[in-house]
Amino acid sequence: MFTVQCDFDDTIVTGNVGKSLLNAFASAKWCAIENLYSTGEITVEETNRREFALLNITKQTIEEHVFETVELRPGVPEFIQYCASTGLKFSVVSNGVDLYINPALRSLIPSTVELHSAHGKITENGISISYLDPYGIDCQDSFKLSWLRYFKSQGQEVIYIGDGKSDISAALEADYVIATSSLEDYFRSEGLGCFEFNDFYDVRQAIDTILI
Repeated sequence: MFTVQCDFDDTIVTGNVGKSLLNAFASAKWCAIENLYSTGEITVEETNRREFALLNITKQTIEEHVFETVELRPGVPEFIQYCASTGLKFSVVSNGVDLYINPALRSLIPSTVELHSAHGKITENGISISYLDPYGIDCQDSFKLSWLRYFKSQGQEVIYIGDGKSDISAALEADYVIATSSLEDYFRSEGLGCFEFNDFYDVRQAIDTILI
């Protein structure tokens, strides 16, 4: 049995929605926080907690921004239908926040998609976010990896789809990796095998090869 674990930002969609929201509505302080993540001083989970606390916006503003800016990577709806028809479990696991991921998925994809991401709560002091691992415990780091290990503990082989730095730890423990951008670069530089993709038609071709 296979589970397809898929990232959201820069993977299902062509850009990073979280960073787009920060660029549009947060103070420039978020860039300094991002630099701490880039240099490895804080985790991606802590990065997002600090950055989203700078966003003082409404749910309506978030959804309007999503509808105006988000674009699916080509082939996503067809790929999700393909998974359903072939019995592949498809799960979006993202360090992003449900406040923007859910409306994007609802508006762009006709079928229901399983989602595990940060839970966002709009407060007077910005957006508060929390990560729950598969056992309902607050997750301070390695959120994506916790879900991959859970899927494997259920007897699943995991096909991992992702694009960037925050995907590396989970991808390294996946059975198969389908990568683009800096995640692909990392695997190539380390001499590790992966499939590359530009769109989800490429992803389907890779999975067809895996399932042979």
